[in-house]
Amino acid sequence: MRYTLKTFHPIRNKTVPIIFQSKGLGDTLAWIPYVEEFRLKWDCKIDCFIPLTDALPHLEPVYPSINFLAEKDYVLGRGSLGGLDFRLSFGAESVTSYKLGFSWDGRQHIPLQKTATEILGLSYKEKRAKLFYNDLGRPMKEKYVTIGVQASGPQLKYWNYPRGWDMLVRYLNHKGYKVMAVDLHEDRSRDGYINKSPDGCVKRHGKSLNETINNIRHSEFFIGLASGLSWLAWTLEKHVVMINGMSEPWHEFQDKCIHVFNTDKSGETGISSKEVKDNWEKIKSLEKKGTIDADNFFEDVPLSLPALSHAIKVQKKASQLNFDWANSAEILGKINEEAKELWHAYEANEKTSIEEEFGDVLFSLVNLGRKLDIDPEKSLGVSIKKFKKRISESIKLIEAEKLSYKQLTDKKLLAIWEQAKDLLRQNDA
Repeated sequence: MRYTLKTFHPIRNKTVPIIFQSKGLGDTLAWIPYVEEFRLKWDCKIDCFIPLTDALPHLEPVYPSINFLAEKDYVLGRGSLGGLDFRLSFGAESVTSYKLGFSWDGRQHIPLQKTATEILGLSYKEKRAKLFYNDLGRPMKEKYVTIGVQASGPQLKYWNYPRGWDMLVRYLNHKGYKVMAVDLHEDRSRDGYINKSPDGCVKRHGKSLNETINNIRHSEFFIGLASGLSWLAWTLEKHVVMINGMSEPWHEFQDKCIHVFNTDKSGETGISSKEVKDNWEKIKSLEKKGTIDADNFFEDVPLSLPALSHAIKVQKKASQLNFDWANSAEILGKINEEAKELWHAYEANEKTSIEEEFGDVLFSLVNLGRKLDIDPEKSLGVSIKKFKKRISESIKLIEAEKLSYKQLTDKKLLAIWEQAKDLLRQNDA
């Protein structure tokens, strides 16, 4: 049986267990905003089981309506849903952990936060977690940058460029910044490599999570890998330069982030320190009026994104320069305008123009969805699912009447279609 939220609706005031199947800091910070959104959407109670117990003192005060528990305290059947729970993960092992009909095709194809929204049945939109922490004041009077050179994942997640971090530290020192390394360990062995904090930096290893939060919060910006510390810096609303290894640009977050990649144009491993520095300068240039690089303005928007997601990113980027519609009504007017142009192209039977105008209509619809806070991928998916159900119901009606598909009139097809819609509404009621 394929379960959906409607299967056990209503869940108002019931206790829903949600289990995090990762002890990673990044995963925890990525997923927790959607646990709260789920609670608010369904007006239910949440038992949230988290392996990363170090994070609990920083989450409990700002999410008081969520009952946080250690993962080890989970008991099968806990809650009010007859043993049904939600398990947030990104591996194939999670497929049997919930029964929501979520079609898993691998983490590499969707953002980390979308793994949570897909499992919990929510619309995907980047959200920062909230964190409670004690402000310990500036750890040094000088202007400084925080860096994280290690990750919990495989060596492919690392910046595999010899002496790259050392060169970057020297460059930042030259620019007037102190550099603070905030990894948990000074060095870490992975896959036969030793990943060590660079020379010339202030080392703050082995600190409590609150101290690490404080050190990052007071820094000018953060440079790191696709790891928990980058997610922590982003959660604290710091600008992040992220060195991506195995991960694609859409895996992590996009706002206030410049992605650089751990391969050169030939595919050889190792991006140069100059490229990291150049990408940070792009962030700074956006903060200075009149210094935007017009030719490379959209360079950080991944071309490999699905078209609908790509359109949203491009539109958001353009809105930074006030190239945007004031409200949804204006976009609706634009959609009507583009639809008329599509009609004219259709009447002229101009294939190239039809294709172009069709794209303009789609682009305008995505823009409207952005304004209305609608995920176009999810919205289209819902419509596809609805259409398939109506077709299936129509087939049942035709077969029941033993009608010939080829001999069905338009009038009869319309009548069957409306009958199918009515039946489905009754079933959903």
